[in-house]
Amino acid sequence: MSGVQVGIDAVGFQSHDRLEPGVENPTQVISDLARLVNPTGHLGIIGVYAE
Repeated sequence: MSGVQVGIDAVGFQSHDRLEPGVENPTQVISDLARLVNPTGHLGIIGVYAE
């Protein structure tokens, strides 16, 4: 498969919702990465998520 093979989320600043930019969405980046990384690729998450 071509495309993204590896994605890393280092939990930096708070992420904002794509549909409502004024609202924080702690799972936005993880959702985007899960959608973008190939099924045969790898996803690294460094940090802690708290909703």
